[in-house]
Amino acid sequence: MGFIISYVELAVVLALLIVILRRLGGLPMHVSIVARRERAEDAAAAQTILQEAAAAKVGALVTALRSYNEQIATDFREQVATANLRARVAERRAAEVSGVLTTATELLREVRAMHDVLAEQLLLVATPVEARGRAPSAGATAAASELDEHEKARTP
Repeated sequence: MGFIISYVELAVVLALLIVILRRLGGLPMHVSIVARRERAEDAAAAQTILQEAAAAKVGALVTALRSYNEQIATDFREQVATANLRARVAERRAAEVSGVLTTATELLREVRAMHDVLAEQLLLVATPVEARGRAPSAGATAAASELDEHEKARTP
């Protein structure tokens, strides 16, 4: 009977070993499934962390770019305003110069007309006494000689 108990014990031990082996046989499959699940979870977590870090850096870059763009727009507006001011000042000066030139042209016409009248009067004064019937005055003779000298100096 001692042998029977040992055979029974051996059979029980053998059955336990078979159960253990079967469980161990499925263990690598179970471990690989758990490892894949953990890797997928870790990859998703890492991807989330990377996305958050990228979003933070990109957010800072976008903010800096917007600020720079606004600064450029402000500078451009200031330059346009300055150019418009310069253009208005130039237009105002041109209008003033145009008025001055118009006035100067009118004055020059008047001076020429007066010159022509005075030249005719001096020619009348400078004509011989016989032609006019009377003697020229001393002032008229001096004015005529000055006019002659002035015209000689102007003529090249």
